[in-house]
Amino acid sequence: MAVAKEQIRQMISENNISSVADVYSLLRESFKDILQELMEAELDASLGYEKNQKGDLATSNKRNGCGKGGMYRDELTVAATLENLETVTGFIRSQLNHTDCPVALLTQIDVASEEIYVNIVRYAYHPQAGEATARCMVGGEPLQITIDFPDRGKPYNPLKKEDPDITLGAADRPVGAGDFYDQADEGRDFV
Repeated sequence: MAVAKEQIRQMISENNISSVADVYSLLRESFKDILQELMEAELDASLGYEKNQKGDLATSNKRNGCGKGGMYRDELTVAATLENLETVTGFIRSQLNHTDCPVALLTQIDVASEEIYVNIVRYAYHPQAGEATARCMVGGEPLQITIDFPDRGKPYNPLKKEDPDITLGAADRPVGAGDFYDQADEGRDFV
């Protein structure tokens, strides 16, 4: 996609670009915006409607968002089914991809989010149907990330569940078999 010279001149004028550092700053900010738009477009396609779309929707999935005090908040509500697991984890990733969050932390958040969502699906409403919400608040300096999963299902206490077989590799355990397991005695914590 080529940008016309007139558009480039307009960007230079509107952004008071006078140095290479200014160009770099504009490109960096543009990259974040473009990446965010790509992720939101992917979520739009997955959910079947655009963010903040009003009126009758042919889906029970809902989301909303707002910005406040340097923090960005967004929320997604879906039918609590295993089929929506990728939609929920994709939504959370889309909220975090524009941050400077380390890859290792993103991976831990992904695993924890999957565990929480699967527990809601398998326990909170079973055998009835229900809704699950993923709520993300991201921003601030230093970076703050808050993710919560409010639901109206049966309360779940992972401490009352039998410990998972952690001798098995992740690929050999069923989805949802990690359950907030704490291995503090081995110097590692899993959430």
